[in-house]
Amino acid sequence: MQNCSSACGDITLLGNPKQDCSTSIRYTNLDRIWFYGCDIDLPNPITNIGMKDLYDNGLLVASSPLANITLGDPIIDEIQISDCAPTKKLIVGRQITAEDRVKIELTTHSPSSESPFFDHIFWEDKMEQEFQLRAMLSYCYGDVIIPVDKDGNPLTLSVLAFLNYQRPSTNSGKFVEFKSLSFDFNGDPLGLHIEPEWNYITAGIEP
Repeated sequence: MQNCSSACGDITLLGNPKQDCSTSIRYTNLDRIWFYGCDIDLPNPITNIGMKDLYDNGLLVASSPLANITLGDPIIDEIQISDCAPTKKLIVGRQITAEDRVKIELTTHSPSSESPFFDHIFWEDKMEQEFQLRAMLSYCYGDVIIPVDKDGNPLTLSVLAFLNYQRPSTNSGKFVEFKSLSFDFNGDPLGLHIEPEWNYITAGIEP
């Protein structure tokens, strides 16, 4: 057949299994974003013990639980291969937005210091170091995915955080402060080739 790559060899299509399988609905939702430095070598293979060791040594940090996590549609690039065929579509980016509604006040006594707006400082730090950051995403039940491309390279990302306020539904007069967050990934952090690799709850991590 004209313009069919089967001329280069037989095409084998993967079908659904016909036995020893089950079908259902997968209930899941994202919960937190985790950060680590681009110079950090992740354990090989990835294990709960190895990831907990990174966390205990401050090389892996987690955000507070996030609210209103929204996944943007992937950003698509189109490449013209042939005038006789449709363009090839490539996913080159994706944005995730969320809100951090948790207030963190830090008080230490050795040495004595106070930080009544530590949650602000946390996100300022991530914006300042975004070019050196890599990220992971975790689900409510503890599973963690590591966004990588198909070659296994961690995706780069940009981080944007700014303050916002929500008007109360009652007449209490007390507005709720939250941090609006935006993470732009160079690639799809939820690509179909990415699966959970470890579980922070099973690892004994309490972020």
